[in-house]
Amino acid sequence: MKKSTLRIPDSLDQKITELAKKQEKTKTAVIRQILERRFLTADEKAKQSREG
Repeated sequence: MKKSTLRIPDSLDQKITELAKKQEKTKTAVIRQILERRFLTADEKAKQSREG
């Protein structure tokens, strides 16, 4: 898997660092968790709109 680099604004980076410390995870893990949650909710909404 190719590693990609995200440019993150300092303010957001600070929030991610705080979250990582709180959850005792790496910053990468926190970012992955946020992205997965974002895409999962988007997929669920898409399914609901097709079924609805």
